[in-house]
Amino acid sequence: MFDRRQWLGAAGAVALACTAGIVAAQAPAPAAAGTPVKIGYVYVSPIGDAGWTFQHDQGRKQMEAALGGKVQSKFVENVAEGPDAERVIREMAQSGNAIIFTTSFGYMNPTEKVAKQFPNVKFAHATGYKTGPNFANYNARFYEGRYLTGIIAGRMTTTNIMGYVNPRVDELFELAAGAVKDEDRQRHYSEVQRILTDEVPVCWILEMSWPNFVNRTCHDVIVSGVGPAETYERAWMEA
Repeated sequence: MFDRRQWLGAAGAVALACTAGIVAAQAPAPAAAGTPVKIGYVYVSPIGDAGWTFQHDQGRKQMEAALGGKVQSKFVENVAEGPDAERVIREMAQSGNAIIFTTSFGYMNPTEKVAKQFPNVKFAHATGYKTGPNFANYNARFYEGRYLTGIIAGRMTTTNIMGYVNPRVDELFELAAGAVKDEDRQRHYSEVQRILTDEVPVCWILEMSWPNFVNRTCHDVIVSGVGPAETYERAWMEA
């Protein structure tokens, strides 16, 4: 984990980059006078004109506008999670970037691996949970959107009945959170999935650019011991 003073000092640059709600991560000690700090970004999708990658790139541009010649950034877009991600992250480190943002959950293990090989480079990973001496994570303020959707639901309800309550599901999530082994977490999450597919008629599938609402029985939403799939690409619905 990065030193807190390092985090606050160097991440000021990137904090301005995150006015869209993406929380900034950390940079190493300042470069020699007159030398810009090189910062790399690895994007999971094309930048486009909306969505997760678009907001990251808006942050990158705002950082450059705020700091001018003090920073120099580059990005690689549409990088698939897996071996290709590891290759791109390593190339970023080899090309002299002092800070590298890996902006998708599926980049976590490749980022961790490359971070160990480049101890003088700082790595910031989006939405993950692993850390190291030069490897931190960051997240968006998802709770803000959830708060607003809760208010909207409260305004729209005609029954004053909201949400989904099942003590067994709560218990299973607590067991999963405390599980040490991946297979135990997977077992608890799978039971949650079975309960939800039996009891909840509406399955919400989210794409970062546009939300799709589907009223079908949904399967394989939870695909690993970590929890729900971040892309839902393996989920399938009954006809």
